[in-house]
Amino acid sequence: MNENVHIYRYITKGSFDAYSWQTIETKARFIDQILHGDCTLRSTDDVSTAALTFSEVKAIASGNPPLVMEKTKVDSELQKLDLAYANYKRNMYRMQDRYRAIPQELQRFEERKLMILADIDVAANNLQCNMAINGIETQEKNAAGTLIVNELEYMDYGDKKTLTDYRGFKLELSKNPFSSEIIITGKSGYIYSTGISKTPAVTINRIDELLDTLNDKIKNIDERVEHLHVELKTVKGQVDLPFKHQDDYDYYKERKNEIDRLIGNTEEIIMDESETDIEETA
Repeated sequence: MNENVHIYRYITKGSFDAYSWQTIETKARFIDQILHGDCTLRSTDDVSTAALTFSEVKAIASGNPPLVMEKTKVDSELQKLDLAYANYKRNMYRMQDRYRAIPQELQRFEERKLMILADIDVAANNLQCNMAINGIETQEKNAAGTLIVNELEYMDYGDKKTLTDYRGFKLELSKNPFSSEIIITGKSGYIYSTGISKTPAVTINRIDELLDTLNDKIKNIDERVEHLHVELKTVKGQVDLPFKHQDDYDYYKERKNEIDRLIGNTEEIIMDESETDIEETA
């Protein structure tokens, strides 16, 4: 056997070879991306190619493979731009929806703020622990918490029961398998809640702490409103942004139509030549 072997590759001008090597080159670029090992790459180019139409094969056979090679490139670029444009449209729809939703959110936060501010005044003007449940009145936190725990014992899971008014707020008891809670409704209609402790006095302390720190909720609302105004400004600047690849997109769509037309003309020429050959043979 020969130790050295020479391999020659011949390419025939005007044949299908050009398209075949073009396909191999595309696959080679894909493989090179994988072997390159760049950890910053999040995607690779798609190497799949659409099947050739009969007219494209005829164009290759007619001695015009560069046209089909260009079509392959144009179709590939147009496919990427189609995907980019679809992503752009989805993002635009999302931005438009957000642009419409933010003012509504701001309005809800402003309404919520007014309700909490009203409840802050009520809580500030009612500081005494004064509670009456089932005809039993008390001003002592431990006794009040005991009344609440006793009521909880006679309730089924999923039940809710109105207890009493406390510091100008309506208290309801909600019993759940995992965590029962006190539902606190302000004069404004805004609803708060806090957990129930096994230690009676702790439950009342939790209610008082919630009512005495309503200003923290106002602070949170103000921060959220400020964030929404920043978001609204950002969204407003993006909602009408044009597709940044629009010029390329228009060019490749126009060029694709031109190439398809040229390939169609090539098909007509080949058909005419075939009919001529048949007539000469006859």
